[in-house]
Parts: sequence; structure tokens; C-alpha cells
Amino acid sequence: MWLAVLLMGAAALVGLRTTLDDDPLPTVASVQPLIYHDQMACTAFAIHRAARLWMTAAHCVTLSPDAAIDLPDESIRLADAPITPIFVDREMDLAIIRASTGGPAIRLGLPPAAGTPVTVIGYPGGLAGPPVIHQFRGFVSAFGARFPDRDRSYTVFDVTSCYGTSGSPILARAGRHWTVVSVVQIGAGAPCSGYVGGVPTPSLRTLHAYFEIVTTL
Repeated sequence: MWLAVLLMGAAALVGLRTTLDDDPLPTVASVQPLIYHDQMACTAFAIHRAARLWMTAAHCVTLSPDAAIDLPDESIRLADAPITPIFVDREMDLAIIRASTGGPAIRLGLPPAAGTPVTVIGYPGGLAGPPVIHQFRGFVSAFGARFPDRDRSYTVFDVTSCYGTSGSPILARAGRHWTVVSVVQIGAGAPCSGYVGGVPTPSLRTLHAYFEIVTTL
């Protein structure tokens, strides 16, 4: 009898451990499309639920990497909600925006090593019908890479991505959690590329600083 009880207890613990280890990829609750004049433009992801804060690429809310930092008009929306840029860094091509609704925040991870498997979650543009979330899988392939007509270097991810995924989180597993290790900022081809450039790995400290900023916004 005691053996049966012990076996049942062990099975329950295994089941509990399996449940705890099952941390699925973020969903549409945490990753939303940015719409510009009723067309897919970019992607944003939640970083602070209570404060209704989201992160994306700066060029998604200034409409150009070289544009002045002006508040966009109401034609730029997060899904169906108007947005307000809170913090925009054109040099790093990162922005924090506030929407009328928040989402489950995605935690920030540590700089990935070369070869680390990653997943990009975003909303490719140019597809028929309403925006549909997609997953693109790949790995970290290079550091300090240069793209044509760009003044700074990028961390390169060997992962297929498409127009509309600028601002998407690049995710890697850290233990049982999915964490943000970079943000899609540039593609190496059109309309879909096999390589995307994201925040340079040494500059993840900037991302960490942004995540600290959101606690005061």
C-alpha cells in the first residue's frame, strides 16, 4: 500500500514538473501588429502590462530611420488601439510606446551565444486577409555585422523574416522561459529574407536600461 502511495506521489511530482517546464511561446496577447493607414507596418511586443507599454523598432513609429522624433498621427495603431510614443531612440532604432491596453510582458534575457536557437514572432506584411501571427525559427549566426547603407553593426540571426516583422521580439529559451534577446530591425532581402539584423549583442545593456525605464513611466 505504501509503495502504491509513493508511486502515485512520484507520478504527481513528475506531472507537476512537466507543467512547470511547459512555458509556451508568447501569443497574440503579448505580440501585436502595428497598423499604418489600415495596412500592416510592423510588430510590437508587451514589456509592462499594468503601464500598457510595448516595445518596437523606432522606425516603426517615426516611419523612417532618419525621421524627426515627432509623435505619429492617429493613423498608426496597435491592432485597433491608438498609441503614444513614450521613449524613442533613433540611433538604436528602439521605441517604447503606450497603448490603451497592455499585454502579458515578455521578460528580457541575456546576450545569446553564437549558434543559439531563436524564434521570431511577428506579423508579416503583404499577406491577404487580417494580420496573422507567424513564427520563424533560426539561430544566432554573427556579431558585429554590417549592412549596406547602415552606420552601425548588428547581431545577425539566420532566420527567415518578412516585411512587417520589424519590431518583433527575437526569443531564446532561458531555462523554462522564453526571453527577448534582440529586436528585429533590418532584413537582408525582400520581401522575405534569410537573415535579419537586430540589436547588437553588447547593446543588450541598452535594452536592460529600457526595461528599467518602464518601471518609472
